[in-house]
Amino acid sequence: MKFFIIIFFVIIVGITTASSRSVQRYSSIGDLALEKGDTLYDCSVGFRTFGELNSERTNGILYCTWYMGKSADLEGSLGPGGYPDTTKYFVIAADALCDGVSSSPSNSRRQPGERFPAITIHDMVNSQYRMVKKEFGITQLHGIVGGSMGGMQVFEWLVSYPSFMKKAAVTVGTPQLTVYNKQGFTILKTIIEYGRKYSISEMDQSALYSMIFAMLLRTPDYI
Repeated sequence: MKFFIIIFFVIIVGITTASSRSVQRYSSIGDLALEKGDTLYDCSVGFRTFGELNSERTNGILYCTWYMGKSADLEGSLGPGGYPDTTKYFVIAADALCDGVSSSPSNSRRQPGERFPAITIHDMVNSQYRMVKKEFGITQLHGIVGGSMGGMQVFEWLVSYPSFMKKAAVTVGTPQLTVYNKQGFTILKTIIEYGRKYSISEMDQSALYSMIFAMLLRTPDYI
């Protein structure tokens, strides 16, 4: 487990032989019907692209971002010889809903703050599916990759749109939350809620958040 965590963070920080740069783009996909019955109005999905889409539109790879991750964090880790290799593949790095780039409580005009509806992994995948179809006209991706919460999205892709990709690769992801996972997310949520309630500075919240998050990146046996 420790080995895979190290590999995952090597990917995040971009330790590769070459780097690549891309601009932040957005796809307006309209209103998105959500899994829990609500509607996310004027849904926007952020993304960045790396490499070139071939004329057959068959070399596309979707990269799903991790918890607290953004497509911008992948700059430097994608390029010739990177993961994935952009000399062969056209990589679409998608910003997950609620990451502060795609539609989120912090940037929604019609549903800001606490008015923002609850989002599931399934909703993230549906928004990405609509983005990929609209922006690139791709009917089948070569593959979908992701780590951590990005891996959860990959698993959801496999059950929601199983024929839309040829291959799928997951790093430190899970198809089903364990009690340990749920406990961790509850702790992180509580930090935010108490921070608001007692006017704790964002700097102090972030410090505590980071310490707890570092612990959660290890298995119970490792702890």
